[in-house]
Amino acid sequence: MVAFANNKGGYIVFGIKDKPRELVGLQSNNFETTDEAKITAYFNDVFSPKIVFEKFIVEVRSKNIGVLYTHQAKCHLGVPLGGFTPKWHPQVAPPSGTPKWHRRR
Repeated sequence: MVAFANNKGGYIVFGIKDKPRELVGLQSNNFETTDEAKITAYFNDVFSPKIVFEKFIVEVRSKNIGVLYTHQAKCHLGVPLGGFTPKWHPQVAPPSGTPKWHRRR
């Protein structure tokens, strides 16, 4: 979702079989019953600024699919707060324009 937010936004679709790609629909009510507030709280604890997304269900060919749409962020999302720090190769400088808080010390 961070990659989508840092780009132009994007969709994650649940209810599609991977290989071969096939519409199977949601197999349980987990997607429906997952509280958006809990998802939002998790992302707000891990990423800054916040990820803006929408969660909805769409019926396609009599099957329900779950969709998470991530909106494009107004500014790039950073490293998880208190989480990992990218490890730059010691002989390669971090990309120019990388914020100081993003660089490994």
